Amino acid sequence: MDPFNNMPTQQQPQQEEMSWWFKWLIKGSSVILGFLALVLGIVTTISFSASCLIAGILLICGSVLVLAFEVPMCCSFIEFIRPLSQFSEGRPHWQKCAIYMIAPIVTILLCQGASSIFGALFLFGVAGLYFMLTVGKKAPLEEMRSRAYTDSKANLTTNDQLPK
Repeated sequence: MDPFNNMPTQQQPQQEEMSWWFKWLIKGSSVILGFLALVLGIVTTISFSASCLIAGILLICGSVLVLAFEVPMCCSFIEFIRPLSQFSEGRPHWQKCAIYMIAPIVTILLCQGASSIFGALFLFGVAGLYFMLTVGKKAPLEEMRSRAYTDSKANLTTNDQLPK
């Protein structure tokens, strides 16, 4: 069902199934990093610079977004976040990664203080976890070796194929 117009949508491709402990590890790490970014966002807002104040507010918004996406019960008392957390449930990992990258990039561009950089790095860490999920598992060793061997054979040129 599409959350905006209650019409059935086409079936989206299924994400690669991951084990339960890995899913909870990602969610737990995201919550911890989100809370740390929230605290550092509050520290960043205590500044005399207007750009650092804006960067701190942006860092707080980014960390609240991470918490709302990862653990909806943390923000269940805020009415307008419920549809946002329901919207995030079926999102692919690459979309979450892209969303989580926006706030830290702008934060670092606005303010180069220690608290803002560390807070942005924490949000980059969450995005990095989702990037790892997007890339997925590596191929088995034998498959990588055979593919490298066939690719290297296909790219070789002989003396009679060289341009004259």
